[in-house]
Amino acid sequence: MIELRARGRTLAQIAQRVGLTRQGVHEALKRTQGQLAPIVCRHCKSAIPGTNGANLSGELMCRDCLDTYPRISLAVRLTSLRIMAGLTQSELAEKTGVSQSLISLAERDNHQPRPKLRLRLLAFLESARAARTRR
Repeated sequence: MIELRARGRTLAQIAQRVGLTRQGVHEALKRTQGQLAPIVCRHCKSAIPGTNGANLSGELMCRDCLDTYPRISLAVRLTSLRIMAGLTQSELAEKTGVSQSLISLAERDNHQPRPKLRLRLLAFLESARAARTRR
């Protein structure tokens, strides 16, 4: 399961492959938290820093690929930057004054925030990610 997760497979995909529930896979991986490899970029397949043991259902992109493909969806960009910044949706909501449900909808591509809010979220995530990288 660790290898499948390291290749960027979702918990549901792993569960289907190994014959467990998604929750069963989550619990099994949680017990091996220190052994989990980082998630890989969906484009270049390089490891994404800060994603060890992350419980992610979507596909992420690394910083270089986000820069290379500026037209990537807001959902992928927002999720990728949030994870690289080491924040949960709740933490991002609290720090930006946006509801967690709006962030969740945006990350699932079910909502497009207004341009001003989009810029505010992305600017905050860029600065948080940069601060985390400097540590």
